[in-house]
Amino acid sequence: MHYYWTAHMREHLEWCERTRDFCLRLFDWVRALFTVPILVWPAVLSVSADSAHVLLQTWFWSAMLVSVALTLWVELRRKELIALSLKVSPFNAPDRLRQAASAPWPICFQPSAPMMVLKGARGNSLNVGHAYVFVGAAYLTDMSALLVLLRTQP
Repeated sequence: MHYYWTAHMREHLEWCERTRDFCLRLFDWVRALFTVPILVWPAVLSVSADSAHVLLQTWFWSAMLVSVALTLWVELRRKELIALSLKVSPFNAPDRLRQAASAPWPICFQPSAPMMVLKGARGNSLNVGHAYVFVGAAYLTDMSALLVLLRTQP
């Protein structure tokens, strides 16, 4: 029984790691594609109108080529990960932090838990005792106040 759990857990962790690696690579490519226009824009502004037109056309067609290549890569990798996920059944790790009994829904306060979202008996709950939740709440409050101030300006 122990060997089955170990092999099953290894397969599941391999699938999780490959999925995480795929997502990180995809996010890196998307981040790069969003960064290129920011870097190209000063060059477009600094050249003449004819050169800017050629530069923008070159950038557009190269972005289209890269996006088609990335779409093909994403679909191939996605199909590969789906095939791997069909081989690996889900694995429920033991609840060593005893979250299920102690995390009420939808919010809870557990500063000792190292996670922002805790899995409880009735679903996931937001741990407001986590430092990132405080930072996120402060950010949302400040952004809301800024939007209200900007709307009230004539």
